[in-house]
Amino acid sequence: MGNQELKLKWHSIYGQILRDRALMAAWQKVKKNKGTGGIDGETITSYDKNIDANIQNLL
Repeated sequence: MGNQELKLKWHSIYGQILRDRALMAAWQKVKKNKGTGGIDGETITSYDKNIDANIQNLL
C-alpha cells in the first residue's frame, strides 16, 4: 500500500469518527430538548434503546 493510499484510508476513518460524533451530539440535543418522533412512528424512547445501531444505520 502506497503512502497516498494510507493517507486516504486514514482520512476516511477519521471522517467516519467525526460524523459519528456529530450525529451523536445532534442526538443528545434532540433528546435533551424532548424532540418528537418522526413520520415513521419511532419514539425518542424507542430510538434511544438502540442508539448505537441507529447511528451506524444513519452513517
